[in-house]
Amino acid sequence: MIRVIILGSGSIIPTRNRFASSIYVDTGSHKILLDCGPGTIEKMRHADINPWLIDGVLLTHFHIDHSSDLLPFLKLRAYDEDGKIAANPTTIRIYGPRGLTNFLEQTIDHNKYYNYLSNVIKYHSYTKICEMVENDVKDHDGLKIISRPVKHSSGIMYRLEVKNKVLVFSGDTAFDPNIVEAAKNADLLIHECSFPKNCLIGEHTSEDDLSQIVSLAKPRILVITHLYPAWSGREADLVNKVAEKFKCRIYIAHDLLEIRL
Repeated sequence: MIRVIILGSGSIIPTRNRFASSIYVDTGSHKILLDCGPGTIEKMRHADINPWLIDGVLLTHFHIDHSSDLLPFLKLRAYDEDGKIAANPTTIRIYGPRGLTNFLEQTIDHNKYYNYLSNVIKYHSYTKICEMVENDVKDHDGLKIISRPVKHSSGIMYRLEVKNKVLVFSGDTAFDPNIVEAAKNADLLIHECSFPKNCLIGEHTSEDDLSQIVSLAKPRILVITHLYPAWSGREADLVNKVAEKFKCRIYIAHDLLEIRL
């Protein structure tokens, strides 16, 4: 069984049921985070997830609403569960798009306010940095991680293959054929739909775009996430529109929604 918990289903604008992007995936052998936006650590506490068991963090891009809890998470992992400095912190692999190494260097190592994470806490000693180049495939000890570029701030999407199951996470993106191809017949597609088409801003996905993606990819389960407050009270319209061309099980994400595969 694979457990998926949507820790953060919204945007940088918090609402009662939604905050910034983060997803927990437990394959049994691995426990990973897809994105690590603000509030991730607190949502893990609410979901009774042990942060010391996370062995991978997969960032789709470096915007603050998808990455800002990474530094607190790295500091947390330098300690044991009793609050003492850990003698041998367990290794975490951090995956991300091209530029990940530079992002960490600029955010931590070359930042006089945060470089104690490098100089004192020595996060390098318990992390392994894995940059995903275009159309990359990496093996995370039996978990196959595939990336594809998407149309949002040089970001990437992820396709995870494990236990004969396929999980695809779009990250932030406008309509992109790469996602259609990667998500074909996936067991679970987690895709953003930030704004309704009448107020779409930036490189994001509208309900019309998502309907087309789903009709072409034909996933078994769709979870719609990264919802801005503009969707509040209009969730049923979103489901109806997306389901026009292809019927599958559809969930409108809220924080702490759990899916089992």
